[in-house]
Amino acid sequence: MKFLCHLIVYLLTFVVSAVARAACSESTISANDNLVGQLAASDCSLNELIGGADESKVDVYNLAVESSADFSFSLSSTEFDAFLRIYNNDYSLLQGEDDDSGDSFDAEISNLTLVPGSYRVLANSSTQGEDLGSYTLISMRAAPAIETFIVSSVLPSSRSVQVASTATAYSTIINGGTVSAESCGLALSSNIDASFSYQITDPATNAPVGSENTAINIGPGAAQSYIFSITPRSVIAPQEVELKYFCTNTEDAAINVGLNTLLLSASDDPVADVIALAATPVDPGIINMPDISQTAFDVFAVATANVGGESNIFVSADSGDANLNVLILLCQTNPLTAVCINPGSASTSAVEVNMGAGETGTFAIFVSGNEQLDFNPANNRIFVRFKDEQGLTRGATSVAIRTKE
Repeated sequence: MKFLCHLIVYLLTFVVSAVARAACSESTISANDNLVGQLAASDCSLNELIGGADESKVDVYNLAVESSADFSFSLSSTEFDAFLRIYNNDYSLLQGEDDDSGDSFDAEISNLTLVPGSYRVLANSSTQGEDLGSYTLISMRAAPAIETFIVSSVLPSSRSVQVASTATAYSTIINGGTVSAESCGLALSSNIDASFSYQITDPATNAPVGSENTAINIGPGAAQSYIFSITPRSVIAPQEVELKYFCTNTEDAAINVGLNTLLLSASDDPVADVIALAATPVDPGIINMPDISQTAFDVFAVATANVGGESNIFVSADSGDANLNVLILLCQTNPLTAVCINPGSASTSAVEVNMGAGETGTFAIFVSGNEQLDFNPANNRIFVRFKDEQGLTRGATSVAIRTKE
């Protein structure tokens, strides 16, 4: 009988408390929010909300948490001594409370881990009287740790087309993280007068699949290939066009000139458009100088096809903006024997070649150095450039360079 009486009292207390809470109005606070409020005489008291004898007024804010994260809260006022409380949805568990951890008499709760669910943030005064006045309530959600990152590349690295003709190239995004990269795609970053589109491709065949301008998830450690199209609407002087390589849950891929940019030009008249692809003997896309004697060379080959108009082209090689102290020799080769034919032996001079429309050509580039080069593929690269008689680049490719360990 005594147990039954206690149960009845408990239930009545619960019902009364629930009715009192229902009469207390609630507002909403979001992550990374900054709110100005007012403790007023018409507000609920703390004892009405959670029981006890505290008659101080309180404002209640509902916080919805969708994924686990660390939160920080601050409550500041120049009119009363702030007191901050965080409860779970039904007030059965106090998540955190503070009186004076902030400046002066302000309250602050830092690095409070909240799991998905609903919470009650209480703006209150530290006295049990009716201290009233305005306040500022701030919530901060810590940025999630980056669990994935992406890198990218472009081939070929240059195109020269007529105005209103479409330049196409291929790009690859690699997910270097441990979780899936979500909704990954491409966009045009450079401000040029041109239309842009992209489409994912089958990496085995390079054939476009799916719909245009549709992003795709990339698994951890996986890669996705794309084909993109740029159609100039007016003349564009040769320039490195930057793309945005994005996923919704990671930072954009870093831009590295010659690696994931496209050297693009658009002319009114037909011009040479040299598609150049490099091949290295051992490591794909990397040449390994044997030592630092500047007498031992590593070599790579470049195959070309001119898909534009006929032009005299001057072929040269350099290390771009990086001062790598390397010796670079080159020549045009016989595509069947790989023997130098123009000139008869490789030299440091540019090679002049007449490239007709649709013609192909092959070249050999020899590199040696006199200092140790670490593996830094974004910066340590050898560029092969194909320029017309006006000095305008009509084709380019590059490889990374390092000293063999």
